[in-house]
Amino acid sequence: MAAEINNTVSVTVRMMGFLQKLSEGINPQLQVQSGTSIYELLDRYTLQGKEELRTALWDSRGQLNGGLELILNGQVIAPSQMRDTKISQDSEITLIPVIAGGEHNYPA
Repeated sequence: MAAEINNTVSVTVRMMGFLQKLSEGINPQLQVQSGTSIYELLDRYTLQGKEELRTALWDSRGQLNGGLELILNGQVIAPSQMRDTKISQDSEITLIPVIAGGEHNYPA
């Protein structure tokens, strides 16, 4: 979790599913300025990793790929809100690949 020190916060970034393998070797704890946007944080985070991670997260327009769910402190954040939503103390960001398809046979 995060502790605010001199206008910086420590943020935890969690990658789920196939993103875990792509983010191996990247420290999930980042120190950023208080008020940094989610977009700025994830851009900085992906710069630390392999090109495959950047490709998995961002489309050709620099937008979050549509197959990913972005969660900030337990709440889903729409990709359109990434630039306006700021990181604060105790922030945790989770990216989850959306899985679709398959056949569901739920009990009646």
